[in-house]
Formats: sequence, C-alpha cells, structure tokens
Amino acid sequence: MKTFSLLNSYAKHIRRFHRPYENPIDRDDRQAGGDGLNINLEVQSNGELEEDEDFPDIHWQADDEVQAVHLEDLKTRAASFILKMRSNSTTTVSQVTEVVANTKEILSETLHTLKHDVQNLLMQHNIDCSTDDTTSVLEKFDCFSSLFDGLENPSQQMRYIESNLKYVKPQERALGHRYDQVIDKNTCTLRQKLVTETFQYIPVIDSLQFILNGETQNLIQAEMVNEVRSGIRSYTDGNQYKRHGLFQEHPHALRIVLYYDEIELANPIGSKRIVHKLGMFYYSIQNLPVRMNSSTKSVYLLAVCHALDIKKYGFEPFLQPFVEEMKKLESDSGYNIVLPDGILKVHGTLTSVCGDTMALHDLFGFLSPSANKFCRMCLAGRNDRGSFFEEEHFTMRSIEEHDENTELALGLRNGDSTTGVKGKSILNELRYFHVVTNYNFDIMHDMLEGVCPFEVKLILRQVILEEHLISLEDLNGRITAFSYSFTDKKNKPTVISLSTLRNLKDHSLGQKASQMWCLVRMLPLLIGDKIPLEHDHYELLLLLLR
Repeated sequence: MKTFSLLNSYAKHIRRFHRPYENPIDRDDRQAGGDGLNINLEVQSNGELEEDEDFPDIHWQADDEVQAVHLEDLKTRAASFILKMRSNSTTTVSQVTEVVANTKEILSETLHTLKHDVQNLLMQHNIDCSTDDTTSVLEKFDCFSSLFDGLENPSQQMRYIESNLKYVKPQERALGHRYDQVIDKNTCTLRQKLVTETFQYIPVIDSLQFILNGETQNLIQAEMVNEVRSGIRSYTDGNQYKRHGLFQEHPHALRIVLYYDEIELANPIGSKRIVHKLGMFYYSIQNLPVRMNSSTKSVYLLAVCHALDIKKYGFEPFLQPFVEEMKKLESDSGYNIVLPDGILKVHGTLTSVCGDTMALHDLFGFLSPSANKFCRMCLAGRNDRGSFFEEEHFTMRSIEEHDENTELALGLRNGDSTTGVKGKSILNELRYFHVVTNYNFDIMHDMLEGVCPFEVKLILRQVILEEHLISLEDLNGRITAFSYSFTDKKNKPTVISLSTLRNLKDHSLGQKASQMWCLVRMLPLLIGDKIPLEHDHYELLLLLLR
C-alpha cells in the first residue's frame, strides 16, 4: 500500500495510473503536454504555479503499482516539465535553457552510475551481461539518458511540441507598417527600419478539433438545456436562449463566450508600462459542465496583440478572423470538423462578450463611459442615474434603433453624444449576435474593481476618519489576525495605509479583485462589533452584500 500525505501527489497518482477516472479536460491537458499547455498556455492569476503546500495534509491509501514506462512517455513528461517553466512569466528563456542543460547532465550522470552498479551486481552473481535480456536492460540506461535530447533549446522544443503534442500553431497576421530605430552594426549609428506590425491568432475551428474529443462531445450532448427549473442557473434558463434562432434548431450548438483584457508585462509603475502592454482575447465554451468551466484549463487563447496597436487600428482587424470562423459555425449547414474517429458537424455562435467597461465600449462602438449616454443597454443620461434605479424608467436600446444611430454616428467626427454611439462593431456582422443584446456585465471589473472598493473606501473613511468608531491600526490588526477559511487564505486582503484611505483622487484600496471579494464579505465580521445599530453608512454595505 502506498500512502500519500499531499492531495496534489494523490491527484498526480490518479492521472498516472487511473486514467479512466480522470476529468476529460485534465486528461486532454496532460496528453497535450501537462498543466501548462493544452491549446493555450494557462496563466495563474497570481503568476505562480500551484504548489503542494497549498493543500492540507490528507492521507490516502492506494495499491502499489508498477507499469512499464516508455521513452516517448517520459519525453512527453520532459516536454511538460519544460512547458511549465516556460508558462511561468517570471522565468526567462535563458533560465529554462540552463535548467534543461543541468537536468540533462544530472540525469545522464545518475543513469551512468546506476548502470555501472547494476553491471557490478550482475557480475557478482555470475550473471552473463552479454545475453539478450541483460543487454536489453542495460541499454535502457543509455536510452533514458537521452531524455532531453532534442529539447535543449527553444527551437527544438517547439519542433517537438508541434510534432508530438496537441498544439495549434498561432497564425501571424499583418496589420500595417511602422518605422523603428535600430543600430547599424557597421557604423554604430541609428537608422530607420521598416517593421511590419503583426498579431498572433489561434484559429477556433482548429482548436475545436482537439477540444471536441469523444468525452467532451458526450458531455455537451448530455447538457440539460430544456430542463424546467425555478430561477436562472445558466444561460439556457433565460429567454434569449429559448427564443434564439440557432438554439431552437440545434439545442446543443456551441455557445462561445469571448473575453478581452489587457496585461502589463513590464513594471506597472515604470516608464515602459505602456509600451509592452498586451491585449489578450480568450474564449470559453458554455456548454461544458460548470466544474470544467470553473477551471482556467477551459479558457482558450484566441489572439494576442500589442495594446497600442488596438488604439491605432481599432478592434476590427483583430476580430475579423474570429468573425469569419463564427459565420461558418452559424451557417445552416454548420461546419464539418475532422476528428480522429470521423467527421463531426458542428453548429455554434457567439453568445456574450466580457471585459472591462472601457474596452467593451471601444469594441462595441460606443463613446467612452464618461460620456453623457454612458450605458450599453439603455439611453440613461448622467442626470438620470441618481434619480431612477429601475429598468422601466429608462429607454432600452434596440437593434433597429442602434443600427440607425450607428449610421448617423459614422457621419460625425466624434460620434453622437445624444445616443452614446461612436461607430459600428464588427461583431454585429454575426447572424445571431448584436452588441445591444449582450446583457452581461463583468462582475470582476464592474464590482470587485469598481463599485466595491468605491463604496468600502467611503464607508471606512466615515467610520475611521470621521466618526472614529474604530482606528485604522485596529482594523489592520484584525485583517492580519482574522481566521480566514481555507478558500480565502490565498485572497487574504493586504493592510490599508492611511495615505490610501485619505486619498480621494482615486477609489482604490490597493487590493486585487480576489482580495476585494474577500474583504467586502469579511468586513462585517471585522468591524461589525464597533458599529452601532441602524448606522446609515454601514447599512449601505449590508445592502451591497445582499
């Protein structure tokens, strides 16, 4: 019997020796090269790889099993090891190359020593080392010492990935040209060079060839899309799904969710913070079970570009190939995808787009959120937002009126301030999607990075700086010493400085979105004993939590 003291170690054992019980998404990911790469590179929210010590000590019992391990299997694991390092944004390419070289050297020396010891042992027992059986065993030491051969540098690694793993090669697409300054090696002077501006695009349909394996197809077909239940638990419970032209004909057609955000690769407060910022497009498939869609392994990379190029060219050229692929899936005949076990006819469409408010206003062709008509769903003005709070008091945007407003706005230099429309969106070319029917808002950006820090900061200013019901030192002490649950420990809020609390120029509390989610839920437990009953400002916090 084998004993496991760590949950992560037990999970690895399950993946290695009990594959029929493995999550299909995890299995596909492992076959594609490990946790770091499937069709896209997985990026942890905190930039770190998961570690065993993050799990509580749980003891499991399992039967000892020894199975034959082939060189190709080990080579795939070696590639997975390399990809995990490469997927960590804090690890440079040169560091990965050095680690691979050192690991290869250690492995080679270890196997050479073991081979020598085995040969000595065989001779001590008068066993002939020249027989076919012993020679075959001894040759394996030399064979396995070449585990990292062909994986020493980035170019070799990519060749192996393309040939042996489930990898969809990104397409480099040209946008335009610009002049960059480069140093002439001969004269050591600066000269101008014409550079092609490009972005990377990963085709959706090519990716679906790997995503839609047999088990994933079964899970999609088994989804209870017509189940009658109270409340709204998923997109299929809403009226939009029930009235949707495509889903009425094909209830299990793929429901694609598009997501856009920007990431800063350089120091966020340094001088290079804008130059190296990237725009990232992702998508997920709503049809998959919740337990799978809650994992980042089910979020697939669509495109990567320079954020400055979006400001220069707009969103259209980056989303044009995506729209063309969606049109193929939206067609009456669907699209035939070639799978290992045959041809699969696939229907699908874009159902929603998520992102921060600024990005979606640009993507959807609206004026900025600071405009008078600031809402993507209705025609509310800034003078109305503090007086009316229910949908019936506002004029909702419609597809027909929005298309008319778009034509009018295109004739104006800065858009139409009376409607809040700036121009057209390429997503409106789709058969079953329109920007004014994108009814979802991103809770992370709008709530956890917007409303929550805004309201919590004002409440804390009131109870700490104005009414002195609790001191900032006491609050920070409670934040530090509070007994957080296992799921909240990683999202423990940071202490709040006095300068942050006093600064009204911005409404940030210096917390990440996950930390803000933890803080706003725990705040009544942290300060509730210091607040008198029916405190007006504190009541606002309780209303927010409801």
